[in-house]
Amino acid sequence: MSLFHRNDDPGPPCTNMEGLLNQTADGTASRWQRLYTLAHAAQCAHCSQFLDALQRSIGLLRRTKKNEPSPEVLARLANGAWREAMPPSEPAPKDIGL
Repeated sequence: MSLFHRNDDPGPPCTNMEGLLNQTADGTASRWQRLYTLAHAAQCAHCSQFLDALQRSIGLLRRTKKNEPSPEVLARLANGAWREAMPPSEPAPKDIGL
C-alpha cells in the first residue's frame, strides 16, 4: 500500500508540496518534514525532479557565492569606473500626448 499518489508523468511539482520541497532543498525543513517530503518525492516523479533541480541550483549558488570579487574590482565599483564602460544614454522619448 502506498501512502502517496504515484505520478510518473512529466510536469510541475504537486502544489501542496512546493513549500516542503523548498525547505528540504535548502535545509530548513524539520526532520519530520524532510522525511515526509523525501517519502513523497520517492513516489512522485514531478516532485522528485523538482527537488533534484532545487538542490542542484542551491548547490551552484552556494559554490558561486564563495567566489568573492577581487579588491581591485571592488575599488573600481566604489569609484564609479563602471560608468565609463556604459554606452552613452539615448535621449528620453518625447511625449506624444496620449
